[in-house]
Amino acid sequence: MEAINLIKLSGIIAQEIKVKHTPAGIFSASFWLVHNSTQANNSNSGGFTKQALQRVKCSIQVIMHGNELEVISHDMCPGQEVVVLGYLNERNVKNDSFMVLHAQNIKIIDVLNL
Repeated sequence: MEAINLIKLSGIIAQEIKVKHTPAGIFSASFWLVHNSTQANNSNSGGFTKQALQRVKCSIQVIMHGNELEVISHDMCPGQEVVVLGYLNERNVKNDSFMVLHAQNIKIIDVLNL
């Protein structure tokens, strides 16, 4: 069976986007996405289905690469709501590893009037 690694996550941009370019001139940027939602959990107990609501809150670093994402990054700022489509990968920094979301597509939901 083929392994699936596809994530669609909405949230608020928590801080300024950190932008840089690789030595080859390729756009690279990162930002922190804060997600808040309520999820329904179904469970079966004694032949009855119960539905419980659970609050979900998480933060994840989003990594962006490439010209298409560079164009949209100019319209992004802290406080905006976005939907990120991408995949998860491990990032190692100074003997510490954590999960990051590599963006393949970003849609701005909330356009701020600044």
